[in-house]
Amino acid sequence: MDPATGELTAMVGGRDYGKTQFNRAVDAWRQPGSAFKPFVLLAAMEQAVGGKRETTLASTISGEPISVTGPNGRWTPENFGREKYGVITVRRMIEESVNTAAVRLALDVGLPEVIATARNAGIESPVRPVPSLSLGSFEVTPIELAYAYATIASGGIRFRPFTLRAVTNDKGDSLRVETPVREQAVDPRAAYLVTYALEGVLDRGTGTNVRLAGIDFPAAGKTGTTDAYRDAWFVGYTPDLVCVVWVGRDSGGPTGLTGSSGALRIWTKFMKSVYPAGGRTTFRAPPGVTIAEIDPESGFLTTSACPESFPEAFPEDLVPTETCPLHPSHPIVDTVRKGWRGLRDFFESLFR
Repeated sequence: MDPATGELTAMVGGRDYGKTQFNRAVDAWRQPGSAFKPFVLLAAMEQAVGGKRETTLASTISGEPISVTGPNGRWTPENFGREKYGVITVRRMIEESVNTAAVRLALDVGLPEVIATARNAGIESPVRPVPSLSLGSFEVTPIELAYAYATIASGGIRFRPFTLRAVTNDKGDSLRVETPVREQAVDPRAAYLVTYALEGVLDRGTGTNVRLAGIDFPAAGKTGTTDAYRDAWFVGYTPDLVCVVWVGRDSGGPTGLTGSSGALRIWTKFMKSVYPAGGRTTFRAPPGVTIAEIDPESGFLTTSACPESFPEAFPEDLVPTETCPLHPSHPIVDTVRKGWRGLRDFFESLFR
């Protein structure tokens, strides 16, 4: 679909229409799993840009085991592959799809607030305020999830879905012309921060197979896998195209596929075939968002001693002001480093 208008441009409801006419894109109600996590992050970023909290993509959160009380007793979510985590950044939480950290973030933001944000984006299915909602424990349709992601892709603008551009009679007279209906449903700064994080999913996280398959144009997305491998999702988008892929069985039985090994591969093949070969439209940061170089481990501004530097996006009033405590700079060390860099640049210039 086109996130700039809300127009549904293509839809596939199943493998073979001759064998089954059930349109899964519209009528299949399935759990989104981790494909819902961006809306947890969106709720946190909405609160951040609104001055209600100071969470950024560089903030840290615990990924350690967690057990909470739900409607059916104690609930102890696990990470994929039973992976263990300590304290991690919010960015790493979304890039590596860390369940334990996502649950903590949802509880910190507030479950009603997460639901309200998802509603604003376009999730209309019944959602109960229980801890497991953070991991997509409720049901949605693929088309519903596509439109909700489109709100993020469009910079927070929610469009009314439509499939017909116009209706004409046999003489060519227009009987009806569809005009996009739009509203600013989400703060554009929050939407961009989520997109910036979801670009990292493809560059470093659970969606890296997209890049390995040769897709080099700007894109963002999120994988999703439900219990027992019943559902495999990948929702990805560029600035002008949103595509959701769901893989599963009508019976609800296991497929043995994850979002990365199943749905993502289909998404990649489709996008390579339809996206303009020369298209390089980029996601543009709105006013109020600042990019700052930070140490990805600590989340603070880099020093000359930091082994790595990462350009992170922040609400302009939440840009860190302190330098990395893990790699403090030292005047003598800085002088030596600058000297070596100058010497290296000199010798490199001789052989250019």
